[in-house]
Amino acid sequence: MTTLKQMPKTPKKDFLNSMRKVAQDMLGYNIELTEVYGDTYEIDLGYLPLYVTSNPDFIKQVLQSNHKNYLKSQAYDKMKLGLGNGLVTSSGDYWRKQRRLSQPVFYKKNLENLFQDMGRSTSELLAELEKQRGKEIDISKKMMKVTATIVLRSLFNVEESQNLDKIYESMDMMQSYIIKHVQSPIFSPFYYISRSHRAF
Repeated sequence: MTTLKQMPKTPKKDFLNSMRKVAQDMLGYNIELTEVYGDTYEIDLGYLPLYVTSNPDFIKQVLQSNHKNYLKSQAYDKMKLGLGNGLVTSSGDYWRKQRRLSQPVFYKKNLENLFQDMGRSTSELLAELEKQRGKEIDISKKMMKVTATIVLRSLFNVEESQNLDKIYESMDMMQSYIIKHVQSPIFSPFYYISRSHRAF
């Protein structure tokens, strides 16, 4: 298995370009770098290292085999702005307490209800996409919306389309604001005096 010392790394002189590309199109930049460095590499951002992998063995090591050794990054602190200190953003003993409290959600009967909501929401999305056949669409926004719809139906029992749209707009605005903090942390202090912060 590759160690941190053996891991390929973007050149230090390119850190400004890397910061810009991570902020503008993180996925596209990672695809570009994967073609150069393989499935595991480090992006030098100047102020902190960013490790990227799509290697299943590494992913298993971090998420399963040796998960206690890996803490959640500072990006999760920014996510707490919108998500609070729950399962997604917490770690350690507090995470374990939250996980025990949420265990009933994962019972078979509750999962069956969730699968029904997922199936219905997905069918509605497919019907909507069929009506837009031949047109250019932003699939990212469509997928975010169907995910939000599933969450709102399953967790909050929200069904009225008017309420769904209003809550979705709020979630979309919140997500966009937090992503700005996560992708460009060096500019984070300026976001607190921006128009997007007031909207958030």
